Amino acid sequence: GGAHLLKPPWPPRAPARVPRAVDRVQRRAVLFHKAAVEEARAKLRATFPEATGPESGFLAREAGAALGISRKFSIPLLEHLDATGFTRRAGDRRVIVG
Repeated sequence: GGAHLLKPPWPPRAPARVPRAVDRVQRRAVLFHKAAVEEARAKLRATFPEATGPESGFLAREAGAALGISRKFSIPLLEHLDATGFTRRAGDRRVIVG
């Protein structure tokens, strides 16, 4: 019959591990307000107007210094700007393409 449907499909200890894994992922997540991202784009464009090629691009630490934020926040922000087409990574530097 249907008795086997009442057994959980995981070992008894697995449920305790799942919330810890979720918490770990959530602690790494960094959320930025849309207005803050727009402000960062404007500031980067103004600070690095010549950042159109790999030789003239800016480093992550330079972006963080220009924006007044630590690496903990600058890297996720730059990755977001890469993903949305505003910047493109070229080696260690980023160029503004959007």
